[in-house]
Amino acid sequence: SSGINAEWPLRPGTICQPGFYSPEGSTRCFSCEAGTFSPSTGATVCTECRAGYECSSTTEIACGVGYYSGAKSTDCLQCPGGTYTTTTGSSSCKVCIAGSECKNGTMEVCKAGFYSPEGAAQCFQCESGKYSASNASSCTVCTAGYRCNSTSQTICQPGFYSPEGSTRCFSCEAGTFSPSTGATVCTECRAGYECSSTTEIACGVGYYSGAKTKSTDCDSALIPLLR
Repeated sequence: SSGINAEWPLRPGTICQPGFYSPEGSTRCFSCEAGTFSPSTGATVCTECRAGYECSSTTEIACGVGYYSGAKSTDCLQCPGGTYTTTTGSSSCKVCIAGSECKNGTMEVCKAGFYSPEGAAQCFQCESGKYSASNASSCTVCTAGYRCNSTSQTICQPGFYSPEGSTRCFSCEAGTFSPSTGATVCTECRAGYECSSTTEIACGVGYYSGAKTKSTDCDSALIPLLR
């Protein structure tokens, strides 16, 4: 068998079998060394196993997808984590592409909500306040005025706001408002106005409001009768 330094006498009228060879003028057949082979009878030399193949003493077989080998190999090796192959007969493995994970010699794209740098054996989940689509090499910080889960961002509605990197929209405090979508801060209600979380309305005749009081309603102006 392959790797065993065997030999046997070559009797007149006989021929060396597959896996063996005999040089010219020899009276013996010698077994092929490990990493070499002879597939047919009557070999005078054994052939060196090519890179990307594994060999017994009689056959040369291409490495499967996800495996590789150097020259004169008796076995194909699985690509290490973070590398892959896409074809049979590979002599080396490729570095995993950013946005993918490579294990067991194959490459898969990272799902939405995950990311990976180049040469990664696994995808990593986005941190809180960041998101990603599929095949991402990094996660994106959630835009101010939006709320994010790991896969997407959604704009905040009127009456709400959010800072950058937020997972939720916050309601405006009493006396402040945001009239449109995508607010990054809420606006303080001005003196002479009353505010809901989405609107600012001027106080009517006979009513007033102070500034910076966060008042939500105008107060009645009680004016004493003139004597």
